[in-house]
Amino acid sequence: MILSIGSIDDIENFDELAKEHWDSFNNKKPAFKKEFLRTGKVITARKDTVVGYLIYFVFNSPYYDEKWCQVDMYYIQPKFRKQGIGKKMFTMLEQKAKECGCSRIVSSFNLKQPLEYFYKSIGYDNTHIAVAKEI
Repeated sequence: MILSIGSIDDIENFDELAKEHWDSFNNKKPAFKKEFLRTGKVITARKDTVVGYLIYFVFNSPYYDEKWCQVDMYYIQPKFRKQGIGKKMFTMLEQKAKECGCSRIVSSFNLKQPLEYFYKSIGYDNTHIAVAKEI
């Protein structure tokens, strides 16, 4: 498995992977704003094609005089899970975030595909609960 950092343009099968990702939530399909996603960075896991991605953004905290890193989208195809790929992707993320001067990484996950155990296993703590309501 090869991990690399780049942009969503490096994911030749992004539309297919993103659809697979969103279908797993049984939610309505989003209209991905690729022009916005291109402003972030992407860590990809590649076998013959990309089998997983982690899209993140670095920004100035609105609360403190520090930089934070926000994980926006994280997905690994089911047949490649539980092989340590996610842990390696997050290790690379932590290294890149530190290089950018970040003091915190924040992320959330959809309760329809719970990742709480995964995040705890790589040292993340629950700090907030996110809620949403369709209006």
